[in-house]
Amino acid sequence: MRHDFHIGIVILGIAVVASTWPAQGQDFRIETAVYEKDTDKPVTTTVTLFESGVVYDFLSEPNQVAVFRPAAGDQPGRFVLLNVDQEIRTELATDQIDGLLKKLKMWSTMQSDPFQKFLAAPKFDEEYDSATGILTLTADAMTYRVETAHGGEAPAMAIYREFSDWYARLNTVTQNAMLPFARLQLNAALDARGRVPTKVHLLVPDQDLDLRAEHTFTWRISRTDRQRIDEVQRQLRQFKLVDNETFRK
Repeated sequence: MRHDFHIGIVILGIAVVASTWPAQGQDFRIETAVYEKDTDKPVTTTVTLFESGVVYDFLSEPNQVAVFRPAAGDQPGRFVLLNVDQEIRTELATDQIDGLLKKLKMWSTMQSDPFQKFLAAPKFDEEYDSATGILTLTADAMTYRVETAHGGEAPAMAIYREFSDWYARLNTVTQNAMLPFARLQLNAALDARGRVPTKVHLLVPDQDLDLRAEHTFTWRISRTDRQRIDEVQRQLRQFKLVDNETFRK
């Protein structure tokens, strides 16, 4: 099973936070590296670019890109996934993801495995130390220990939270990752305090899972980043659209 650290994402990691936020509060980048226990070489790396309310997530291995557009009006949010080597793309709406998750949650609640039941409805003891910025979510089944830093202005924090939540859900339905509800609680705890993660350690004793992730936040995007976004726009126009099952194969 893939676990909840791809984590290009954005929930886990080490953040180097600039002292000021850009005027628009929306264009920024996150570099992420994820490590297994006692290893110095990351198992995965990603670059995530936030530009004008759209998110571009670049996974190094395999060579894939996820583009996220949030909900607007009565239109649900949408992911477009691109396989760069095969030059194909597929799309998933957030309401489609949500429907699949409801079925997975129901399945998990019916299992005899206590860990599966926990993932369906996780409950944590939450502790936050304002002096150190350390947030801890503790349960017998799973522990998150998160070093945090101040977040940014409301527009950037809003898209960061929305993408983080939906990306966790996406990983569950496309990568066989753990159910996302524990991660969603972590996201909410960070957001409630206006914090971003600066280092996260995830420990799941019964699953022999011990992972850490590191983020570097940069509160602007570069000319090179914009060139990468331009290339993705070309790929969106030119790559062949396939259904989700074909894309997974």
